[in-house]
Amino acid sequence: MNIVTNTIALKCPRCRTGKQFKTGTFSFNKSFEMHNTCPHCGQDFLPEPGFYYGAMFISYIFMGWFSIGLVMLLHWVVGLSTLTSFAILIALVTFFF
Repeated sequence: MNIVTNTIALKCPRCRTGKQFKTGTFSFNKSFEMHNTCPHCGQDFLPEPGFYYGAMFISYIFMGWFSIGLVMLLHWVVGLSTLTSFAILIALVTFFF
């Protein structure tokens, strides 16, 4: 299986065999309870605190500049109203979320 299929199936990022979560995708019984390590290869699923902070800040900065740029483009270049520009921005962000 390829990486996209394994990501959707919630498999281990290293071996792509072990399951990340203890229950199935559509289970409502402890649906967010995760294994600490991969049952197959032992990959640590709980990195140290702060591991994802860099990606979070870069994503936040990128999304802020993208939002400002899109609204300015739609409002000043295309000539749409401010309300319409923000509505398009919200629709795009909701769709791609």
